[in-house]
Amino acid sequence: MGYEIRELGVGGILDQAISVTKDHFWLFVKIVLVLFLPFALLSDWLAPPEIFEWQANEGEVREVSVKQQVSPGRAALKILNGLVIYPVTNSAMIYAIASAYLNRRISVGLAFRRARTVFLSLLWTMILLWLVLMAGLILLVVPFFIFLLWYALVSQVVVLEGLSGQAALKRSHQLMKGNMGTAIVLGILVVVISFASGIVLGFMPQGALQSIVGALIQSVLFIFVAAAWVVFYFSCRAKAEHFDLALLADAVGIEDDRPTGTLDVSPGEAR
Repeated sequence: MGYEIRELGVGGILDQAISVTKDHFWLFVKIVLVLFLPFALLSDWLAPPEIFEWQANEGEVREVSVKQQVSPGRAALKILNGLVIYPVTNSAMIYAIASAYLNRRISVGLAFRRARTVFLSLLWTMILLWLVLMAGLILLVVPFFIFLLWYALVSQVVVLEGLSGQAALKRSHQLMKGNMGTAIVLGILVVVISFASGIVLGFMPQGALQSIVGALIQSVLFIFVAAAWVVFYFSCRAKAEHFDLALLADAVGIEDDRPTGTLDVSPGEAR
């Protein structure tokens, strides 16, 4: 299945993201089923969200009490998700989507093999990024958002190019030059879609059904958002490096017997 691997606008990015998601949906679902979806369901069962109680008073609805469900167990689940579950699943998803986008063979095993290979590099890069963002927040809110845009492609760079730490941040900054407006629009669209799905979920009665449907919606959004940012990454590369990434797709690939499942898309490989 061929895709438009070139510089794209927001509409083109979304169109390609929908296409690659639709064409390889069950592969991506299998990746989500390994860790992401089971953990989301388990977390909701072990530590349900805060419960708010409301009371009507003379025609005015106001909050009267909140039953906090914050506990060491809930905090531990959040830490586990932030440090292991999400990074590993996101890395596997990025690799699988990029492979599918370049029309290369991919499997769930290869995707998670790549996630395992880059895990420490990604973790170190995320820690460094967090420190940079905190510095931007301390300085002013504006630098925080500028840094957030500069380094929006850090995960893709680590997973697909094998860079880490300062080199990955620098590479993301390079790719984002001239593409920040597109990133802002994509970010806004993601927020709007997530907010809309939350509203729909809010109309469902609380209980097991709401938890299951919520986890499923979260998983589908996770897949689509990952696809959109992978397509955006390749669009930025096409713009920044002035070569046809279709040639890059012919020059690189995945072999099922490669021990690390490396998808080599380093700069300069297919000039």
